[in-house]
Amino acid sequence: MNDTTPAVPHTSLVCLACFEDRLASLLETATSLRLYRVTESGAVFVGERFMPGEGLSGLPGALVRAGVDRLVCGGATCRCVEMFLAAGIRIEPWIAGRIEEVLVAIVENRVAALRAPGICPRRGRGGHGPGRGPGRGPSGPDRPGMRQTGKTRRDS
Repeated sequence: MNDTTPAVPHTSLVCLACFEDRLASLLETATSLRLYRVTESGAVFVGERFMPGEGLSGLPGALVRAGVDRLVCGGATCRCVEMFLAAGIRIEPWIAGRIEEVLVAIVENRVAALRAPGICPRRGRGGHGPGRGPGRGPSGPDRPGMRQTGKTRRDS
């Protein structure tokens, strides 16, 4: 997920994970999966799908069977992103906006500009959060700001 996205192929079948007239804030809350044929000159609606019966885990296969090669959606976990990449579908998560503005951004190759506020693409290896990377200071109950209750797990 770079800020520079490769140009749209000559023709591409793109799926937008939607809720009403905008992208769903989270992929799993999408009520409609709208398919668009996208070229350099524009986007044309070609159909609609719904979340498969098996839920999110069945979505990559369903989109592959529909011929989709790109998914643009709201929030998605790393595991979810990996499922789509493994299926050969390019996924652009954490995008926010109304359907019309997202389609224009896809055609104009500026989808990254619609990334939800506060979202930053991963850079390099390592990661951010518990259990990843070299750490950034003390952890556990002794770290600054942690309140000491005097209770242990057995006492709770």
